[in-house]
Amino acid sequence: MRAAPRGHPPVVAGWLLVALCGVTGLYCLARRRRCEGAGREAVMGLGMAVMGLPPAVFAPPGWWWAVYAAVFGGEAARAVWKLRGGGPRGHHVHHLVGSLTMVYMALPTGGAVQGAHGAHGGGGVPLLTGALLAYQAVWALRAGARLARAPVPTAAPLPAATAIPAPAPPAVPAPAPASAPDLTRRPGKGPGKGPGGRPGEGPARGPGAAPEAVAGCRVVMAVAMLVMLAAMP
Repeated sequence: MRAAPRGHPPVVAGWLLVALCGVTGLYCLARRRRCEGAGREAVMGLGMAVMGLPPAVFAPPGWWWAVYAAVFGGEAARAVWKLRGGGPRGHHVHHLVGSLTMVYMALPTGGAVQGAHGAHGGGGVPLLTGALLAYQAVWALRAGARLARAPVPTAAPLPAATAIPAPAPPAVPAPAPASAPDLTRRPGKGPGKGPGGRPGEGPARGPGAAPEAVAGCRVVMAVAMLVMLAAMP
């Protein structure tokens, strides 16, 4: 992609990046309570959407780069802290690299946001820019391939309580016990029971309910960051 003057992507490509990153950021923001890591991707997406705005639409003051440095520097520190606690280390490392890349693009010497966000000076470090380009390209290809090979979730089988019982042979009626159970109560309505009437059943709730959504957001962010890095002078 040919870079436009002053280190910005072409106007049409810039607006496409704004739309793509903005929609992705808002989507992750809406799912932050259900998906682990969606809040971090929301910050990344919205930050990239603002960074991609053309200079004629949004021209913040010269200190605007410090806001990006503070926000995404904090995200990088958070990723380092998460690395110490275990968990999916690959995701934490990727978020660390992405946050540092946002700081790099927002710095006055970065060049990716010259003019639009108060950056001055000429371009970034070619070797560092090339290394980040290679990382984002390889990561997007690998993550996209894993996402495409992910198994499609199938519908859960019906609980045993909802199955139609087979007709039983007629039996001699026996006298009712002293305390007969309440047969008018519908199954599955008791406290702590799911739709099948057994404890622990029900729809999935809480973090990790839809990890493929966050994985898709990460791929989108990697591709958008790849385009922004390629537009640097």
